[in-house]
Amino acid sequence: MLLLVHKRRATSPALRTRPGTWPRVRSRRRLSALLGGTASAFLVLNLVWTPEARADIAFGGDFVLAWPAPKWPDSPEGTGFGLRLRLGWDPGLDTLLISPEVNVEYVHFPSDVSAGRAQRVMAGRAGLRLGYKGKLSPQLLLHVGYAGREGVSGASLARLHGMTWDIGLGLDYRLLRWLSVGTEFLYHSIEPRGLDVSLRWLSLSFHGGLHF
Repeated sequence: MLLLVHKRRATSPALRTRPGTWPRVRSRRRLSALLGGTASAFLVLNLVWTPEARADIAFGGDFVLAWPAPKWPDSPEGTGFGLRLRLGWDPGLDTLLISPEVNVEYVHFPSDVSAGRAQRVMAGRAGLRLGYKGKLSPQLLLHVGYAGREGVSGASLARLHGMTWDIGLGLDYRLLRWLSVGTEFLYHSIEPRGLDVSLRWLSLSFHGGLHF
């Protein structure tokens, strides 16, 4: 009798698993485990390492990958690349990072062979880096400044200049007291003088920093 009851429960239509249910459940469990593991690692890293409350100067260099936004006039093709150098100051708060900084950047967008378009962006900015100071440091970045863009279209060279700004997120990992590595994802804009449009692009960068 017990065996018969067990069989009825196992074959009951109400308890049957619908096709595709278990893969979705496993995917959700994996995602939950990944998010939980990431949060745990962040907490452990920042609990076992207490930042030293001291002021320092940070110098960093970024390798930049960039993608123009669809509304960019004479938009180039492909992925741009460039270099960003920055100099910042940390006033030495215990767990809060409030770091004013300046940076200069050069980004080159390759030529579209069919249209003969190549574009270069050069910018100088000042801004602020806000975040949590720990072994692993999430950050919010905001800069404003002045930038120029040179674009080659056929045989003509077009130059545009104007105010520029960017906003985005960063993540730093402090390897040593004087050395850090990290990544940044930023949204950029140039507001050219005399035009009603903005030049916009996204960038993903990977950097290293020295702290003195």
